[in-house]
Amino acid sequence: MLRCLKYICIVVLLCTNLIRVAAQDYYISNINVYGNKHTSYNVINREISIQTGKTYNISTLEKQIKISEENLNNTSLFNTVCITYSRDTLTAKKYVYTSDSLYHYEKPQGISNLGNGADAVSLNITVTERWYYWPHLDIVFEDRNMSSWVNKFDMNRITIGYGMTTQNFLGLGHKVTLSGKIGFKKGLNFSYTNIAVDKYRKHFLGFDLGYLKTKSAECYTEKNKPVSFKSNNYMEKNWLAGLTYTYRHNIRKRHNFGVEFSHNLINDTILIINRDYWGSDVTIMNRLKFTYSYEYDQRDYRTYPTNGFYAKLEGKADIAINNPFRYGQITANLQYYKPLGGRWYYSSDFKGGISAKTDNAWIYDRAIGDSKIAMTTYDLFVIDGQSFVTHNNTVRYLILPRKDFYLRWFSRLSKFSHIHFTMYGKVLFEMGYAYNSYNVRDNCYSNSFLCGIGAGIDLLTYYDIILNCGYVINKTGYRSFIFGIKAPLF
Repeated sequence: MLRCLKYICIVVLLCTNLIRVAAQDYYISNINVYGNKHTSYNVINREISIQTGKTYNISTLEKQIKISEENLNNTSLFNTVCITYSRDTLTAKKYVYTSDSLYHYEKPQGISNLGNGADAVSLNITVTERWYYWPHLDIVFEDRNMSSWVNKFDMNRITIGYGMTTQNFLGLGHKVTLSGKIGFKKGLNFSYTNIAVDKYRKHFLGFDLGYLKTKSAECYTEKNKPVSFKSNNYMEKNWLAGLTYTYRHNIRKRHNFGVEFSHNLINDTILIINRDYWGSDVTIMNRLKFTYSYEYDQRDYRTYPTNGFYAKLEGKADIAINNPFRYGQITANLQYYKPLGGRWYYSSDFKGGISAKTDNAWIYDRAIGDSKIAMTTYDLFVIDGQSFVTHNNTVRYLILPRKDFYLRWFSRLSKFSHIHFTMYGKVLFEMGYAYNSYNVRDNCYSNSFLCGIGAGIDLLTYYDIILNCGYVINKTGYRSFIFGIKAPLF
């Protein structure tokens, strides 16, 4: 009997010790940052969900390291991010982040338990900074998307952009842009955004100043395509000044407020062509625009998410100062991303909106087909309406996991010498509907159920550049090759 009790006690002690080891706690004594030659420590520290002076169990620490790496990559300030935690000179566990959202883990290297208390460890953050100063000299094909421009192939609808942008002004994460346009559109713009006004980086300001004019303007929609008219002088001139304020409740939640004043001038030809162009019979309109949005972002990689979700609720109000026209809109966007196992990924993107106005105004009826609310299978069309809903379902397959290349002849330019590529194949199914109480000119897609399917390839590379191509079919039998490029810097 005594021998059995002895064995039981030994087993209980062993199990207790195993539980204690498994639940080992780690005390964060300090946070070290390496590689931030330009970026302020406070900018990096604000994105870290781990704090010094606090104790974390192993599972919580691993989770927070993953979240912190996602946050840092989503700032678009770094090419690579690596976070480790260590005691003495021994690395306990190392996480290497890749933009395809795959995390590779290295096994611990001989670290031992210090005893019953928490181990004191250092959090080590190593970053590779991007190049932050970009000259603008780009060609813009003036249409809703590349496919629409190619279909029209109008060489006159090209704008040459020039200027300068910095993504990390003064090392504080501020974005400053000074740019101009010549060609199809002419104008100047200055913006200064993402200005943190407190040391905890919870409150941000931004402002914009701009001037734009064009000799061509879209005046109405016919057969679900915008119809443009040209003038030897001008069709539209716009001056604007805007101010934004953002309250960052925490790393993943934001409240955004904006106010904008605009002075708009149109050629009287527009009102002759379409008297319901903008809700007034005057050629000059001064407007105040107010916006509020709430964002809750849990995506792993904002540029090309594969896991997590995103929710945004936005309200807009547009008030004409010199006439009684009023406009308001509420929109919602819900996104969901889920790894299916292996190399398979699923995403769902829902958008919906409802609006109201005091008079018929065509420019406020762009429901589906612009750059913000688009259906891939209807990329050559616009569907006007005061209310809309779209739902996109996509299944992706990782054809080419992230491949990294180091250009030896660029070794002295570390911000450019490290190149990576990731390729996904995808199939999609999407649906949509736009309600238009002013439906005219044979716009048959309004007030009609829309759906389509497609397949394509996405190529991801550094500096958040995404190249895509594909083939789509909608319910009317319309078929099209589509292609595009997303380059946030430009």
